[in-house]
Amino acid sequence: GAGPGLPVRGQAQGRRRATGL
Repeated sequence: GAGPGLPVRGQAQGRRRATGL
């Protein structure tokens, strides 16, 4: 996600919470 874990489709700063959704 872009920043604090927002699901922005597999970006590297999603804290692995919603990365890749």
